Amino acid sequence: MLMGKVFHNLMKKLSNGTEKLQSKVMPKLNLTLESIIMKDKAYHNLMKKLSNGTEKLLNKRKQLNKEMQMAKIILDGCIKLGKACLSQMKKLLNCTGKQLNKGMQMHKKT
Repeated sequence: MLMGKVFHNLMKKLSNGTEKLQSKVMPKLNLTLESIIMKDKAYHNLMKKLSNGTEKLLNKRKQLNKEMQMAKIILDGCIKLGKACLSQMKKLLNCTGKQLNKGMQMHKKT
């Protein structure tokens, strides 16, 4: 019976010690957990902002690419038109030069 009492007292002390330890450790664990949760929320918000910013940049880049492509098409058209005009001007100058030469020759004959 004495062994039973001793065992019972030891179990009581162990139980009290465990409760005291839990009462000391649990608040620290709760604070740590709250801190981790807050950091996780902040991290999640930053990731969301980064994702939105990246998406906006990609959209802006796509828009700029479209605008650059359109500008290139317009510039190519202008270059072709300029070449055509230059060609016509050369032909006109050539014809004008021939007519001047004819006129000069006719003028010399008279």
